Amino acid sequence: MSRAQAGFGLIELLIASLLFSVGVSGLLAGQAVAWRNSLESAQVARATALASDLLARMESNPEPLAVYTQEGLAPTGLPQLPPRAAAACHGPLEEGPCTAETLAQYDLADWLALLQDGGERSVAGEPVAGLPEPHVCIAVQANRLTVAIAWRGAGVTVAQAASPCGAGRGRYGVNDRQRRVVALQTWIPGGSRGDGA
Repeated sequence: MSRAQAGFGLIELLIASLLFSVGVSGLLAGQAVAWRNSLESAQVARATALASDLLARMESNPEPLAVYTQEGLAPTGLPQLPPRAAAACHGPLEEGPCTAETLAQYDLADWLALLQDGGERSVAGEPVAGLPEPHVCIAVQANRLTVAIAWRGAGVTVAQAASPCGAGRGRYGVNDRQRRVVALQTWIPGGSRGDGA
């Protein structure tokens, strides 16, 4: 084999290695994008399920809507209910009566715990499945209930969420470009009971 042929073989090998490394880099970048999109989809699904769960709780106990109607709830922002309230609503009847307001307080505290940790904890007891930096807005207008959940998304987005929930708080990146929001609405018969009407 001549010297020119050996050099040509080495150049071919270098070009093939370069093309292979570019291909592998592209595959890794594609996997990273797929992972981020999968994470975003899981967060949207979790937020939708949580909002739907709270709306169902509110629809089944519509009398004390004022208990639910709060702006800017956070998982750590609600005091823990005494065990008696939980026992009264979900224990034996001899624990005491469960009023509509007590049930609403219990449901809200239970729901906020789900929001924080998604019902899943690590071996060390740390929450592993909750939404990052959640912010909840619950509104009752006439006979319309709205639950909006904002959280910090994995990446930056160009489109702004239509709901103002969590906006302008400095928690979701520059100009809220990492803010994600899911807002669900439902109707209850008989008008608002949460606004004193």
